[in-house]
Amino acid sequence: GEMMRNVSAWFLRTGVTVVVIGMALGLFMAMTEDHRLMPVHAHMNVIGWLSLFAIGLYYRAFPGAARGSLPVVQYWLLLIGIVVMGISLAFLVTTGGAALGPIAGLGGLLLLIGMILFAWTVYSNRQTATA
Repeated sequence: GEMMRNVSAWFLRTGVTVVVIGMALGLFMAMTEDHRLMPVHAHMNVIGWLSLFAIGLYYRAFPGAARGSLPVVQYWLLLIGIVVMGISLAFLVTTGGAALGPIAGLGGLLLLIGMILFAWTVYSNRQTATA
């Protein structure tokens, strides 16, 4: 449907949304002088901003690669991964609740699977496989 036609825009918009939240978190940490959430801030900025925005630019540059359901699957894996990792990591570092470690790991696994699927897209795209 609508998302399949605009997968590039979904990645771009989500990337800028995540970086705004990540930067606000950074400012909050500076104002409170409590930097325990630094790993959450870093993951949001690097994974959320750099990865999601770059993927959006890739699909804008190679619209043929944006067809089908694979980019949508990548989007949801990466989005759910960053949310699960971010929230569980935030609780892990602020409460010391070690039980949240595996949940943060699950978020990381979703991120890795999403990125491996995107790597497969890049390598299998005629236009970028031989770049």
